[in-house]
Amino acid sequence: MLKKIFFLSLFFFCNLVFSQCPSGNITLSSQLSVDNFVATYPNCEIISGNLFISGDANDFSKLISIKRIEGSLTMQYSNISDVSNFSKLEFIGGDLIIRNTAIKNLNGFSQLKTINGSLEIHENNYRGPLETISGFENLESIMGDFQISNYFIKSIIGFNKLIEVQKYFSISGNPSLITFPKFESLKTLGNSLVIENNDSLEIIDSFDALETIGWDLKIGNSSLISMQGFNKLKEITRFFEILSPSLKIMPSFNNLELIRAGLTISGSSLTSISGFNNLKSIGEWFIMYENNELTTIDGFNNLNHIYGVVDIKVNTKLQNIKGFNQLLSVGRLIIGGNSSLISLTGLESLTTIDFSSLSDPSLEIDSNSSLTDCSAICNLLSSDRDMGIIKIFDNPSKCSSQFELEQQCIPDFDRDGILDDFDLDDDNDGILDTVEDNGTLNRDTDGDGLSDSRDLDSDNDGCSDVIEAGFTDNDQNGTLGNSPDIVDLNGLITGYTGGYIVPIDINNDGVFDFQTANILNAGENGNLSICNISAPVNLFDSLKGTPNIGGTWTPTLSGRNGVFNPTIDLSGIYTYTVFNGKCNKSATVTVNIDVTPNAGGDSTLSICINNNPIDLLSILSDTPDNGGKWTPSLSTGTSFFDPKIDRSGIYKYTVTNGSCQTDVAEVTVNVDLLPNAGEDNSISICIDSAPINLFDKLKGIPNRGGVWSPNLSSGNEMFDPKIDVSGIYTYTVSNAQCGNANAKITIQVDSFPNAGENNTLSVCKDDASFDLFNILIGSPDNGGTWSPNLLSGTGFFNPNTDLSGTYKYTVTNTSCQSDFSEVIVNVSKLPNAGKNNNVSICVESNPIDLLDYLKENPDKGGVWSPSLSSGTGLFNPTIDNPGTYIYKLDNEKCGSDSAEISVLVTKQSTIPDYKIKTTDFDNYNTIEVLINTTLQYKYSLDGINYQKENIFNNLPGGDYTVFAKETSGCGFLEEKISFLNYPKFFTPNGDGYNDTWQLKGSAFKNYSINIFDRYGKLLKQLTQNNPSWDGIYNNASLPSDDYWFEAKFSDEQIKKGHFSLKR
Repeated sequence: MLKKIFFLSLFFFCNLVFSQCPSGNITLSSQLSVDNFVATYPNCEIISGNLFISGDANDFSKLISIKRIEGSLTMQYSNISDVSNFSKLEFIGGDLIIRNTAIKNLNGFSQLKTINGSLEIHENNYRGPLETISGFENLESIMGDFQISNYFIKSIIGFNKLIEVQKYFSISGNPSLITFPKFESLKTLGNSLVIENNDSLEIIDSFDALETIGWDLKIGNSSLISMQGFNKLKEITRFFEILSPSLKIMPSFNNLELIRAGLTISGSSLTSISGFNNLKSIGEWFIMYENNELTTIDGFNNLNHIYGVVDIKVNTKLQNIKGFNQLLSVGRLIIGGNSSLISLTGLESLTTIDFSSLSDPSLEIDSNSSLTDCSAICNLLSSDRDMGIIKIFDNPSKCSSQFELEQQCIPDFDRDGILDDFDLDDDNDGILDTVEDNGTLNRDTDGDGLSDSRDLDSDNDGCSDVIEAGFTDNDQNGTLGNSPDIVDLNGLITGYTGGYIVPIDINNDGVFDFQTANILNAGENGNLSICNISAPVNLFDSLKGTPNIGGTWTPTLSGRNGVFNPTIDLSGIYTYTVFNGKCNKSATVTVNIDVTPNAGGDSTLSICINNNPIDLLSILSDTPDNGGKWTPSLSTGTSFFDPKIDRSGIYKYTVTNGSCQTDVAEVTVNVDLLPNAGEDNSISICIDSAPINLFDKLKGIPNRGGVWSPNLSSGNEMFDPKIDVSGIYTYTVSNAQCGNANAKITIQVDSFPNAGENNTLSVCKDDASFDLFNILIGSPDNGGTWSPNLLSGTGFFNPNTDLSGTYKYTVTNTSCQSDFSEVIVNVSKLPNAGKNNNVSICVESNPIDLLDYLKENPDKGGVWSPSLSSGTGLFNPTIDNPGTYIYKLDNEKCGSDSAEISVLVTKQSTIPDYKIKTTDFDNYNTIEVLINTTLQYKYSLDGINYQKENIFNNLPGGDYTVFAKETSGCGFLEEKISFLNYPKFFTPNGDGYNDTWQLKGSAFKNYSINIFDRYGKLLKQLTQNNPSWDGIYNNASLPSDDYWFEAKFSDEQIKKGHFSLKR
């Protein structure tokens, strides 16, 4: 009978509409959370918040789609060991923090371009530990700090395209670091550059593009030998510090122009310092301290001003400081403890120390044990300025004191070869020094620290004394006549008339005109930016300060009255001059005519998200000017729009040209996403199922609006299995900018299954194997399954190994119902009647089952002939006759089998040949019955309870009757025996129990027993006639103790032992 079970399976698919990534912050703190995130958001590319990674999760290999994180990426206290999954990450809007992770080799982030926060890699010392950093090949910008500090890190490479770090930069506290990156593109640091406490670092060759350090430069590493690079560094906003004891090679720093705070080089192994030749000023101190290999300072050739202390001390091999030949002023000068310094050559230009203290010296030169030439500071000591406290001591002769040094430095102010003490005109202005004193020694009219006799403009009115005195100065250098100045032995200029007479005092007030300020003010230089379409302006208004009116302009302006007309006049420098009849003063206005800016015309751009970056400037119409600004700013930092990072929107281009109006144009950008047709799938559907929507069967998250090919009968995306056919159906989504995307669904339309009809089969166990499939009735489908499983693993039934039973054949056709049918198999085994045998039975025996006596385990259910009185196979010796009985089995499928048994009925007889062995005087007394026969016997000591074993163990001494009888015959044995043993203790207390000690069992041999104490003293002798002892010796009761005996038998056997007397 055909049995079918119909399974109707209804599948409902929900098209979950969700973004590629969840919104807000994401925390992945376990492997389960990582796996769930990947499963739920397999295509997540842009995370809108922070991404936190912590905990025991360590497999992030499938988290591979992330391109942009708007917040921070933090990996800390985490078992993460590999970051290669972040190979597509391009942008981090916050910080990138890698702290206390299991990463050993940090190799990744190859597409990362921008970190809007800080990059911090530190404290990865326990789980990994971190040993190498490589990658970051495309990182260009870090808007926060850059910090790397890890105890076991050995190598840092990469960062080749890093251009800027806006805040603090530190690679410090890495005691195992050996390899240092080059940072070959880094131009700007917004804060300090610190490389300290990297105890294994020997070489730094980096920072060749670096131009500006926004705070300090600090280098301090105990093993650092060579430091190179820094070839373009121009400015350090604060301090320059090098504190590296092994340093032998240092960059020249020849492009460095300004250190706004202090410079310190201390404790190094440098032998010379020959760089810093473009450095013009240092804002605070200059310290060279304990550089014990340093011999020469011949750099700093353009250094003019050090506004703090100059401290050159304890450089034991330093011999010269000739590099300071342009140094004009310092805040304070200390040179001490330089035991090899010979001279101060190089300080000839130093004329000013700007330091005031009532207790600390402004100039201190001491303890330089080889210093014999201090003449280089003669000009400094000859200055008229107040020097404050001067200390010169503990140096050799010629430099041993201030007094000694001043004796060598008699001044010649005008350097005309006539010493000031003999020169009647110290400044060669044609006015005698006595006239310039005008009754007051060393008169200083303008209070500038120079006496009038040494001041070429005594009243500081901008007009030279020689001119205001009424003399000539053809080369306008402030001295009489033309250069060079030729003087006589009195230091008076020769070859010119008009000098060395009474100077002009035009108002006869007793004060010469050169000592009366007559200030000419042309103002100060100014700048004017003006648009080319602006109205005319007066250049006088662009001069700074308070210029006198009435001056003249050159070149001449079109308006001829100082009015500049940008539509006529040209850009350039215009000079304004005022004149008082003796002197003139000039100031300039630099005019720049700005051209009206052109930002171009508005435009639109549609671009695919995977296109290369495009210059938005090229999208604007009307040839826009270069140099404008885009808002919002683009990720590239230029005008190039990168659709992989930048977003759709309106981008405004603003061009500003100085004084002209601003011009603005806009580009509206639409970034098209890549079309998503979903992912391929394969499905099966039953031919009688309802129509299905193929769109719902696509994997992934496909876009809607695509087309199917070949066309479906519905004309849309509905597949009807009753009409449409099996095959491959392609879904295509198109995008104007990004092209096409395809996905395929392979459909199999299944028909109804047929398992055939039930059947029954009987077979013999020795039949050949056969296929159950062929036993089914009807036309069943191939490919079904059988249950229970057959040993063949197929549908073949082996009667010799497989069992009888019901075998079910099931055919399932994927999406359609299942069908099954059954084959009932009955396996008949070959009949076994056993093998012939003979049996003897005693006439007094109980009935026996003859089947038990056939050999080789015969099957039950056969027939005996002749028949027995019991009607079964039970033979009763008192009723049934001796003879031959035949046992026969019939099996319809497998034939018949028979066997015979011959039965002999016997009478009871005494067993003739036997022996009974006993073991006495032993802890394991035994009786063993030995019968000399091959027949089977049973044994008993009471004639009731029999056992197969012929040994009885652990018997107390005494009298016994031994029984034995033949299992299948009439043999019988009965015999009385006795064996001796002794008690292990006795208690002679008169209670009737164990009051005496004597042998147990009957003795069939004469014996005598001697009892001794532990010392061998004979206490009692027993015989068969006097067999017991009551513990009395010499009428006294013996104490509790152990006693010994020796029994001698008539057959000369001797038995010994001991027992206890207990009271």
